[in-house]
Amino acid sequence: MPRQAKDHIDNPAAVGARLRETRRTAGLTQTDLTFPGCTTGYISRIESGDRIPSLQVIRHLATQLNVQESWLAKGIDEFAPEQELIYAELDLRLGNTEDSERRYRSLTGEAHPARVRSLAEAGLAQVAALRSKPELAVEHLERAASLGPLDDAGLETLGRSYAHIGREAEAIAVFRRRFEQAVTDEDSPAIVRFGVVLANALIDDVDFGEATRVLSFVIQAFDQTNDNAMARVRWSLARLHSLRGQTESARREAIAALSLLEASEHRLQFARAHHLLAFIEIDAGNPEAALALGETGRELLGAEATDYDNAVYELDRARAFIQLDRLEEATALAMSAAGRFNGLHPNDLGRTYTEIATAFHRRGDRERAGELYELAIELLSPRPNRFLAEAYARYGAYLEETGDTSGALAAYRSGAQLVDQL
Repeated sequence: MPRQAKDHIDNPAAVGARLRETRRTAGLTQTDLTFPGCTTGYISRIESGDRIPSLQVIRHLATQLNVQESWLAKGIDEFAPEQELIYAELDLRLGNTEDSERRYRSLTGEAHPARVRSLAEAGLAQVAALRSKPELAVEHLERAASLGPLDDAGLETLGRSYAHIGREAEAIAVFRRRFEQAVTDEDSPAIVRFGVVLANALIDDVDFGEATRVLSFVIQAFDQTNDNAMARVRWSLARLHSLRGQTESARREAIAALSLLEASEHRLQFARAHHLLAFIEIDAGNPEAALALGETGRELLGAEATDYDNAVYELDRARAFIQLDRLEEATALAMSAAGRFNGLHPNDLGRTYTEIATAFHRRGDRERAGELYELAIELLSPRPNRFLAEAYARYGAYLEETGDTSGALAAYRSGAQLVDQL
């Protein structure tokens, strides 16, 4: 008996008949169509309607037979924009970003309805975000929004992309509007989703009080037996405590998030939780533990690691190596991270230059160290936080060592005032 048809085909018997007819017309045998993972026997069973070919198999066979995959799958001869959007999204989910981008781009022309063009632009934004190109993602999403309302995935990507390029106010506005709408609608999943990203944006903007209030509301709004939701909240609390310098509380929340994510199917979040905990362990003065956690996180991410993920990994390794007095390795890693962070959040760049300056300082290259400390402070100053306070403290030590007592006192005073504010 044929298996039940899937959404990507009309029915197995019809697919088999079209495949057999097209193959014979082309003068090919079943063996001619084989490829790794698709044997002659398997093609025979597809033609008899006993097997449902996957989207990848349909695509490969259509290419070999020089026919549209939509025709082979559903007998559709004409170009169908809605079907193409579905295929583009499937490509994206399967990691075929080049095919996905090609399909989405084919739907952005004026000949297509505004809704189709809007969805295509939003899809291109998702591709850009996966490639760690937040500025390009913003361009696509702003075009998409001009054609029609964004869905939740588009809104979250827009807000995250704004945040990555330092446009925190716009990120917060996007997240706040959707969060407030979710509260009005009593939509618990959306409250959690946008409450967490809003809290993270507020944390980045050093508005710790408001971030705490948002997270408190989120905790009350959902079933706390929902491990995935709880993991996201724990993650945000860990970030909040870490940026406040509350290392033990940050570690406790990060370990809790890690434990919850381990039992889930969210492998990427599980991997990135290792990086967060590594960051916290460096703050606690445990560089060996941080290196082990970072390595585990990177292994879990594998080929799906973005440039941003790799930069975070390298920067945290550089910080750990500085604590271990492995200065040459620290300098090389931090310089690499600075290149990867190009065009991303100024806080990340500022943190990176602080680490590079520290490495040069310890190596005795005072001129380079001074330039880099000043650059780090310039980058971090628009958004005062603990990283700026740390940069001032290290710069003060540098100036004191060079004999600039008044400059050192001013730097120490600036850092101390920031610590009091945080």
